[in-house]
Amino acid sequence: MIGRLVIAGVCAVVTTSALADTMRPAPDYFVDMVMATTTAQQLALSCPTYSFELLKASHSSGAVISRLQEDGFDTDLLDEQMSGFEEALGARQETFLSKYGLDDPDEVKVCAAADAEFDAETELGTYLIKNATQ
Repeated sequence: MIGRLVIAGVCAVVTTSALADTMRPAPDYFVDMVMATTTAQQLALSCPTYSFELLKASHSSGAVISRLQEDGFDTDLLDEQMSGFEEALGARQETFLSKYGLDDPDEVKVCAAADAEFDAETELGTYLIKNATQ
């Protein structure tokens, strides 16, 4: 019985070590794309001046997935292979919120942020479509 527990313990340590060895930091290009697309989508939902450019987001996502695969990631197992994604995304989101004073957002502030990103043609801004005015 003790021998089985020791073997099970060693197997758990080896498995954990092997998993830790396969973990790599989340690539910036991946975090940036997720940040840009999700934030643009939220801006478009909150600001009637804009819509979300779904087709462009789809193309960008496909290109990023291909790049992840080229870099050796299995896109079906990203949480088992990537470390620091949530922290990196959270830091970028906090920077964005702070930049535009969106800690207590209202429609005017959200639309001003969307306008700034759209006008500057940032990655985030390229996922926004200005709605036609009537």
